[in-house]
Parts: sequence; C-alpha cells; structure tokens
Amino acid sequence: DFLGRYALVSQKLKEYTSEVIGRSTAGATTRDAFFGPSAFVDLIHLMQLELTGARISMASPLSFDQQIDEGDLRIRDMYRLYRFENFLYTVNMTGGEIDRHLEHAAGQWFTTMTDGDSYMLNYRLDDSGAPVMVNGTARLRNPSYNFESAMGIIYTVDVSKPQGARVNITSLSDGTPFSHSTNYTVAVNSYRANGGGGHFPAAGITGKELESRIITTTERDLRHYMTEWIRGKGTISPAPLSEWKIIPEEWAAKAEKRERKLLFGSD
Repeated sequence: DFLGRYALVSQKLKEYTSEVIGRSTAGATTRDAFFGPSAFVDLIHLMQLELTGARISMASPLSFDQQIDEGDLRIRDMYRLYRFENFLYTVNMTGGEIDRHLEHAAGQWFTTMTDGDSYMLNYRLDDSGAPVMVNGTARLRNPSYNFESAMGIIYTVDVSKPQGARVNITSLSDGTPFSHSTNYTVAVNSYRANGGGGHFPAAGITGKELESRIITTTERDLRHYMTEWIRGKGTISPAPLSEWKIIPEEWAAKAEKRERKLLFGSD
C-alpha cells in the first residue's frame, strides 16, 4: 500500500528532522514579536548580521504563533524558526529608503491610537469597528510576515502618529548618527528584496533599480545557513536585543496586555 511503499522514506525523514544541532538556554515565541523586540525575531536578526556582515538587518515573524523551546534544538525546530525557503541577500539602501521601508511595515502592523484604550494593532474590523473574531481570537488585517523590524539601528515607532509619520531613527546601534543620505548595507531575505510585501517599492526601489542594489546572495536557502550557524555555536541564548520601541510606552504597554488576549486567547 501507499504507506508501506514510503515507510523507509518516512523513517529517514523522521531521523533527519530529529537530529540535534545545538541547545538553547531559553525559549522564544513569535507572540512577543507583535508588541516590540522579541527573542524569536532577534535570533533571526543576529544570524543575518553575522552571516552577511551587513550594518542593518530586516526581519519579521514568519509564523503567526510559533515557538522554540529551551533545551535541545533539532532540525525540525528550524522549520518553526524559519518557515519559508528564502535566500539571504545583502542590499544597498540609503537611510531614507530604510526609513520608508520601516514606515510601510508600521502601516501594515499598527493602527493610529488616540489614547491608551485604543486598538494598537491593525485588525480586520466589523461594521461596529470591533476586531473580527474567528474561533475566539481577533484577525489581523495583514500577514505577520510583513511586520518588518530592524536590528543595527535605534528607533521608535510612534503609534499616536498617522501612517507614514511613525518611525524615528536616531542612530546606528554603535552610536553613529543615522543619515537619510548615507548608504548602508542591509541583510534581508529574498522575498523582501524581490519586492514581496511592497516594502522596497514603498521605499522607492523597484524593477531594475532593485536588482542593482543587490550586493550578495546566498547559494542555499537561509534555513540551511541558520542551521549551520547554530551547529557552529553549539549553545544559543535567545533574547530581545534589538533597540527599537513602540511609543507612547504607556499606551503600548496597556494595549499589549489587552491585545495579547485578543490575538491568542491568553497572555
């Protein structure tokens, strides 16, 4: 029968995905990524920066609700950490383009708050203005893989401001002033670098101009390099390390407590 024919293949696949590649000293969940820096996304940022040597990394939570646990890390965990078959690109962007890229992400991600009781995340709304609920949880207007954040720069996202006027980048992480006219090397996945999600077009980079900005590309998918990166480290310690925050902080903290339950049905 069918199952019998592929039993050996199934066994080999289970053996492969069960292979231990390293150990994590802490767990990490994508749930945190909706409300600020998260250990889950920042682990991707760290890998991208080390693998490329770029000054800035762009990444997003590729799964809506996923986690890796403390303890042994296996090949199958890498499919939770990095869901898609993207390649890793290094591209050249001006500071102004980076700003517009992040503004586009913030527009996908957040709504405009008027006070601490307003909704912060950008939900699909019903006729009464309340989030659309399916099976007891709220539905976002846009996919989370478009909620791009950056590591390597210090910035704020002001959710009291209208779309297009929320991001304020103050400096690079080493304290170097950030300039809209300066060119920076940016690590980003192939989906984004090829225009996926509209971030690069929103920054003003399209078509052949986009192609001309690509400095390096990996020969294999990003998950392969992440697997080898963890294997080389042996032990990793996921933590929220990127230097950005949502402001006003009081409003964001109040909204997070309320909206975690809306999104996930629990804290």
